[in-house]
Amino acid sequence: MKMSAQGNDAAGDCTKAMNAIKDSSEKVNRITLVIADMARQTNLLSLNAAIEEATQGSTDRIRGISLAMEEQLKASQEMVAAVGTTANITDQNASATTQLAATIHEVAQTIEALARIANELKFQTARFKLA
Repeated sequence: MKMSAQGNDAAGDCTKAMNAIKDSSEKVNRITLVIADMARQTNLLSLNAAIEEATQGSTDRIRGISLAMEEQLKASQEMVAAVGTTANITDQNASATTQLAATIHEVAQTIEALARIANELKFQTARFKLA
């Protein structure tokens, strides 16, 4: 029975650690969504600034602003894509952690059942010897 209790303690510790990882992944996911939103907002602000400049600038200046805006847009799109990838990874980690916690719980239940069977066998064996 002692091994069963130790197994349950270990399974509980693993489950707590995995839940902490899952919580942490969810926090990272929320942060990445904020970063993606900031990238979109930055892109819109840059576009607005370029439009303002373009309405008051020369043709050469407008071309320069246009090229700068293209680079800004490209950088924002790359940032949004990277954030999306990070969010997907953290979602996968959280899902895998949940699944692993359930599996560990099943293993702990199996260990308990085996311990009960072992105790019953021990009891029956002792009873058989007495008879």
